[in-house]
Amino acid sequence: MSSNTSFSLEKDDVVLPGQQVSGGKSGYPRTDYGNFGHGSFTKRTDWRITLMGAHDSLSRKVVLAYGAPAFAFAMLLLPPYVLLPVFYSQTLGLSLQLVGYVVVACRVFDAFTDPLIGALSDRTRSRLGRRRVWVVFAVPLTVVAVMMLFMPPPEPSIWWFGAGMAGLTLAWTMLLLPYSAWGAELSPDYNVRTYVVGVREGFGLAGTLVVVTIPAAMTAFG
Repeated sequence: MSSNTSFSLEKDDVVLPGQQVSGGKSGYPRTDYGNFGHGSFTKRTDWRITLMGAHDSLSRKVVLAYGAPAFAFAMLLLPPYVLLPVFYSQTLGLSLQLVGYVVVACRVFDAFTDPLIGALSDRTRSRLGRRRVWVVFAVPLTVVAVMMLFMPPPEPSIWWFGAGMAGLTLAWTMLLLPYSAWGAELSPDYNVRTYVVGVREGFGLAGTLVVVTIPAAMTAFG
C-alpha cells in the first residue's frame, strides 16, 4: 500500500509505517510528523505499547516487570541437566548410570505434573489471581531444591540427588507454567500479547547465553 493512501481508523485496524489515517482517535500512538487525534497522521510505535495499531496498551514497566524474571529462570534451566550429572558423578562419586536414571525419571514425572498443575492453575481463585499465587508458592520450593542440588553434603547419596531433582522439577512446573500463561493474560489484544511474549523470550535467551558463557569464560581465564 502506498504511503499516501488514506483510510478511516477503526478498532483493531493495523496501521503500517507511512500510511495516512483520517479521523484518528485518542489512545493510538503519536507520530513525529503528523497530527494526533485530528486530521491524518502516520503511525509510530511508542513505549505505551500499542503495536501495529493495537487499541489495548501496557506500560513499559509492566512489560519489563513481567519479562525480566525470565532471565533468572533461564539461568537455572540448563545446569541441572548439563552440569550437575557430571559434577555428582565425577566429583562426588555417584554412579553416572544412577544419576542418568534419576534425570530420566524426573522427566517422566514432569510429563504427569505438567497437565495437572496446568489444570489446577486454570481453576485457581485467589486474591493474587490464578497465576501469581502459584509463582509465589513455587519460588521458596525452587530455592530449597536449588540449595540441595548445588550445595550438597560432602558425600551425598543418590536419594539426595533424586529428592533435589524431583523437587526442582515440581517447582519449575509450578513456576513456569503459570508464569507463561500469565503473559497471555496481560492483554486481550493479539499484537500486545505477541510483544509481551517476545520480551519474555528475549530475557530468557539472554539468561541462557549468560549461563552457557560463564563456564567457558572461567575455563579460558583460569
